[in-house]
Amino acid sequence: MPKTIADFSGFKVGDIVTLSDMQTMEEFNKMSVDFPIVEVRQYTEPNGVFKYIGYIIESPTDQQHLMILVKTMGTDFEIYIFYMDTGAPLYKAVGNQEPCPLYCLLTEDLQAMAKRIEANIAGKTETFAVTWDQQTETFGVQYEDTTGVEGICTLGEYFTNDKNEGNNNFCLIDWKGDAIKGFLEIWYGCLIKDHEIKMFHR
Repeated sequence: MPKTIADFSGFKVGDIVTLSDMQTMEEFNKMSVDFPIVEVRQYTEPNGVFKYIGYIIESPTDQQHLMILVKTMGTDFEIYIFYMDTGAPLYKAVGNQEPCPLYCLLTEDLQAMAKRIEANIAGKTETFAVTWDQQTETFGVQYEDTTGVEGICTLGEYFTNDKNEGNNNFCLIDWKGDAIKGFLEIWYGCLIKDHEIKMFHR
């Protein structure tokens, strides 16, 4: 039976995500791996155009956190798996302080995200210089999570065709606050197919 958005919504902390995508099978040398959900996020476009559900899951071996992002627009949906590259505060240089290195991700006036970003991505045997082009930037996104954080953020979504071992074609930037007291999360990841993921209530 074809899966619907109902198969991937309504899950809570402590529920289980089972992944059977090629990357997970290769990493763990198993046909499928169970990951507990440790946090749930919701991103809602201010006019209701989209709603994203982010399930933060924990690796059973090294406690690394990944995010299963379910993007929904009406009854249509896509599923991505991301890992966080950076989560760090922004600040405006004062006195002799060095400018924040993350400002390279923003426009010159620090009011929006850059249309093109670059970074080095470490692969299994080599490091790749990757350039992403912005697909969308959405301001005023309503955000809330199960840790009690809520408010407004800006989401930037990027794509690349550059060589990167195939699991970093997408970049998601979550920007809360502004350029003075803001906080950026940079996530890299890829699409997964709905038959490569199952979710279970505990």
